[in-house]
Amino acid sequence: MPVIYLLDGGAHFLHTVATMDLLSRRDKMPYSLVVGIENPDRGRDLTAVAVPGRPSGGADHFLDFIGSELIPFVETSFLTAPHRTLIGHSLGASFVLHALVERPDLFDAAIAISPAITKDERTGEGQALFSKRMGAAFADRESQPFSLFVTMSDGEELEWETDLVAITDLLESDAPGGFEWVYQEMLGEDHGTTVNRSTFDGLRFINRDWAELVDVRTGTLDELRGRFERVSQRLGTEIRPPEVLVNLLGYRLLAEGSGEAAIEAFEYNLSLYPESANVHDSLGEALERQGKLPGAMQSYRKAVAKAETDGDPRVAIFRANLARVEALLYEQRSDRVRTGGTTVGQGPDGGDGPQPRR
Repeated sequence: MPVIYLLDGGAHFLHTVATMDLLSRRDKMPYSLVVGIENPDRGRDLTAVAVPGRPSGGADHFLDFIGSELIPFVETSFLTAPHRTLIGHSLGASFVLHALVERPDLFDAAIAISPAITKDERTGEGQALFSKRMGAAFADRESQPFSLFVTMSDGEELEWETDLVAITDLLESDAPGGFEWVYQEMLGEDHGTTVNRSTFDGLRFINRDWAELVDVRTGTLDELRGRFERVSQRLGTEIRPPEVLVNLLGYRLLAEGSGEAAIEAFEYNLSLYPESANVHDSLGEALERQGKLPGAMQSYRKAVAKAETDGDPRVAIFRANLARVEALLYEQRSDRVRTGGTTVGQGPDGGDGPQPRR
């Protein structure tokens, strides 16, 4: 599963996990691992400029810790996908922008919530403006997919927005190929309350293609495959269409009168889930409706056999479908015996005629 790295984890872990859980259950994003990161001294760890007289300027060391220790530990301890998102609020959001400049390879997406781009961060000794640093980083960056979601409430200190305007102008004009971004002003919020909405909207933006996966009300099987292939490529791991989703597509096509396309959808589903009794049954239904009764009988037989083995509670339905098709085939054979040519001694040429089929 994808991983979300969350700065200030002690303050934001619970609502971020709840947001991820809600969105994933509503098919708006993949279920993800949330890693909350706490800091013994956030003022030191999340700022890039060293200011005399107070702990500060440790952002590069903290970024090294995340890249060389934390991420390897997470990825060797859990079954993760390569896709990583970094979320930060206030100083954490400034750190997000710093990470984007200094280690653009470390994350695939980021949410920067009300970045506290303070005067120290803008004009500290030896420190160029964020926008200048980002411009230089973009100039050296090859095309690479990335999603950035930046927010600022309308109740912030105006000085924080000064360089953010330059950053959004830069994104507008010079963002490298594949870099997708949104800047969103959170009206009616302040620096503290903007976090929930920003996390929700940011995760939806980053995973906007995920919501398209489950829409089978229109489109073809090839389009469905294409959507899953694109998401798989973004996440760096194979995402297979769920069995129920492909079945819904097949039944929609069947209802629209596209019987052959429905058969193709069910056969594709069977290639993904060959042990599913229900998919065998669905394919049998599509074949039956197309008049392909021998194939339907074979599919229904497989559905019954697998359901009996697995203790599937739908086995009675599958048996009834099989019995119906077997009866139809028996009736067809009986009709051919009664009318298969003409009866003995009554051929059209006065001869014996064809023998009845047995």
